[in-house]
Amino acid sequence: MINSLYVDNFRCFSEFEYHPSSLELLLGDNGSGKSSVFDVLASIRDVVAHGIPTDSKEAFPARSRSAWADEPIQRFRLGMKSHDGQYWYTLAVEHDEKRIKNRITSEKLTFEDQVLFEFDGSEVHLYRDDGSAGPTFPFDWTRSFIATIPERPENQRLTWFRQRLQSIYVFSPDPRAMRSVSQQELDRPDRELTDLVSWLLYFAGEEVDEGTRYKYKVKDPDFKNAAHAFIAKYRESRSGKTTETLPALHEAHGETIRIDS
Repeated sequence: MINSLYVDNFRCFSEFEYHPSSLELLLGDNGSGKSSVFDVLASIRDVVAHGIPTDSKEAFPARSRSAWADEPIQRFRLGMKSHDGQYWYTLAVEHDEKRIKNRITSEKLTFEDQVLFEFDGSEVHLYRDDGSAGPTFPFDWTRSFIATIPERPENQRLTWFRQRLQSIYVFSPDPRAMRSVSQQELDRPDRELTDLVSWLLYFAGEEVDEGTRYKYKVKDPDFKNAAHAFIAKYRESRSGKTTETLPALHEAHGETIRIDS
């Protein structure tokens, strides 16, 4: 679980610290930074787990810096607790205003007091779970090498951290933009959930019969009711009859039900 977040020079945050518990509800006035908390978590996830360049619009573009700050460096620290210890991830991103570019000046992942990964601005330094040093080599300073590391017996702690980042989902659903037909399965939905059906297909598995648009395999008895409630709200939102938040569907596998839009 995420138990600590430090953000400096990102939108409205200057030396901001947040220590969430296992269940949190964020409330506040417009512009107080509620969305920015989720945005920075999504940006860290996209850079570290998905390998997106730091200067892309999904990560840390120049406009993400605090408007009043002259400091070119953004700093982040993320704490995550596992069943056997504490992880700390730190990241510093330096912006070049003239070139409208940025680069990682430092990146580090530790477990308790043990270094698992470090990038010093030019070279990657890898370490094994037993603390012994691995290879050192130069790497692209606009990306995190953590996203590219294959899982192996000696780096289970590093890959555990990456997998937990991959499980962070941040959504701002737009029912009117949601597509009613899926052309393919997607393992990651976009933020507005325009391809929600494709994401559900990825999780639930799909069988297609003639005359059947979607067929989900589920075993959870509550899934059928949740699915039909979702479709009802979806149809209402498409027709403009409601602006209610769509109910979440449960992840499940097994029994087959049919969902037609």
